[in-house]
Amino acid sequence: MNRTITKLSAIFFIFLLFQFSCKQEEKESSAKDEANLPIESIHSQKGSNSQKTQVFTTKSGKTFELTEHSMEDGIFEFYLVPKGFEFSKDTLIISDADSLSEAFLSDLDNNQFEEIYLITTSVGSGSYGNIYGYASNGDKSVSPIYLPPVNEKDLAPGALFEGYMGHDSIYLEQGKLMRKFPIYLKDDPNCCPSGGEKTITYALKAGEASWKLEAAKQ
Repeated sequence: MNRTITKLSAIFFIFLLFQFSCKQEEKESSAKDEANLPIESIHSQKGSNSQKTQVFTTKSGKTFELTEHSMEDGIFEFYLVPKGFEFSKDTLIISDADSLSEAFLSDLDNNQFEEIYLITTSVGSGSYGNIYGYASNGDKSVSPIYLPPVNEKDLAPGALFEGYMGHDSIYLEQGKLMRKFPIYLKDDPNCCPSGGEKTITYALKAGEASWKLEAAKQ
């Protein structure tokens, strides 16, 4: 009797071990399959509501393929694939971003190599705009462009962003990157700025190891 029970226990243990092994193989197979899928397929499986792809071609023949993913929680992700650049082959990823309002190429520093700019706008009462940019390094590689955030010093009386509370529009005009926003005076409600408007321009500057957008009054 004991020998029978022992035999049945061994068979049951082998059965459980076989089941566990099968599940592990399924998980590993699924992970491998996902790793081989394109970005678009992976995100559609993980709950992305929609996606949109645009292709931008520079005057020198290089391209940027921009894929925009609208996530379920209203947050956006952007995947930018530079093509034709010898030393830039990886996908550039922007996560936790606001919705895209505009994207365009421009050569702000007139060096004959165009940059790409993505303009996003937040939802809600502020509707704050933001700029993401990537510059071509002689069409050999691509580097991100640094945009200094607006801080308390920028908002101080007499400073460049005095009275700034969002509601801005960012656009390209005659080869210049512009930001226009209403000026809020003290005690102005969010609905009703009373200080007029201000327009600033951005200049693209090359640093020792990076690119930077510098703001100046129009």
